[in-house]
Amino acid sequence: RTRTLSLPPAAPMDPDLVSLTSVHLFVSLQPGTGSYTATSTLQYQTIGPVDTLVFHAKGLKIQGLKATQNKRQLVVASRSEPNDSHEVWLKFADYIDVGKVAVMVSYAGSISDTNLYGVYQCTHTKSRDKVFMTHMEPGYAKEAFVCGDDFSIRPRWTVELQVPSGMHALANMPLQTTKDGGKVAQQTYHSQLDGADVPVRILYHKGSTEAPQILTAALQGLQLFEDYFATTYGLPKLDVVFTPRMMLGGMENWGLIFLNDSDTKSQGKGKKADEKLIDLLMHEIAHQWIGNMVGFPFWVKEGICCFLEQRMGDIVNGRKSKAPPGKASAVQSDVAQDCKDDAKKASETGNAGLMFSGLTYQRSQTFIEDHANKLGDARFRDWLREIVAYNIHEYVSEE
Repeated sequence: RTRTLSLPPAAPMDPDLVSLTSVHLFVSLQPGTGSYTATSTLQYQTIGPVDTLVFHAKGLKIQGLKATQNKRQLVVASRSEPNDSHEVWLKFADYIDVGKVAVMVSYAGSISDTNLYGVYQCTHTKSRDKVFMTHMEPGYAKEAFVCGDDFSIRPRWTVELQVPSGMHALANMPLQTTKDGGKVAQQTYHSQLDGADVPVRILYHKGSTEAPQILTAALQGLQLFEDYFATTYGLPKLDVVFTPRMMLGGMENWGLIFLNDSDTKSQGKGKKADEKLIDLLMHEIAHQWIGNMVGFPFWVKEGICCFLEQRMGDIVNGRKSKAPPGKASAVQSDVAQDCKDDAKKASETGNAGLMFSGLTYQRSQTFIEDHANKLGDARFRDWLREIVAYNIHEYVSEE
């Protein structure tokens, strides 16, 4: 399945004639130099005559570029970045034939020790072990790798990581060769829908005490969400990793959830802190379906997952439901427009972080809560089930 590349109206690449279908990424970390080198091979599919292809990159030093079709090298007449959305436009000397086109881009990037997005490093406070991480949502992927950095672009990815000696790697899918460090708590989740056995691991560092309850909650959460969506989890594993430092409390990477260890510690200890951590885990597990399995605009998926975080968090934490009474407000359209305006401003300014605000989350949750109250929980659940079932690996627009 392919998705159309989303572009502003002024772009010369017709989104109805070309799609980005796959990306092969090779990354070589060089921690001693504070940098990394990488190659992205972007596979496009054209269904009509085009003379321009587009990808995203920000702050990356492009060192080489080659485009081929049917083993024939294509002539790139010009390369430009004509707007503030960090798009790179490749203008070809001639129109490209219908079919597959491969664009190989080699480049170098910096490993930040101050910014918490793109590719960055952080250190465990006690052991001083270094961790190299990515944070790529809602619009930071282009600061890490050459890619199509838009929610509606959903290519198939393959990834190769060249990791320095003494380090190990974790990724969204099982690695062919890897060594696991730190502490690992693991159990197997048995799906009642398709009978699959999914290993669930909690990876944590010395001194962390939350792993056992997080493992239990993760297993329960998978069961709750499979039942809720009537769709199997679908991936061959789920890792939940306590990371030293992040922009927010958690990140829903598909099959590789991050929880911010420093944020967890700042919450202190006790029942309320434990419940808050489990609520966060429910939010990130919800994203495995809403946002990962099926793509949505940022504010829509966050609103749905905030709604589900509350519902499933109540169940797992064994507390009385905090859901508001079933009365829809009259501000749905205004809230939706506010969220769209936030996303538009973030896109126009190139500052994706504008969408990562408490106000955006609050507005989007209000919008979803209103719809759920209007429909009733059962009808709202059935509506979500239908959307998920018919759009697996696809993108659902605001409309």
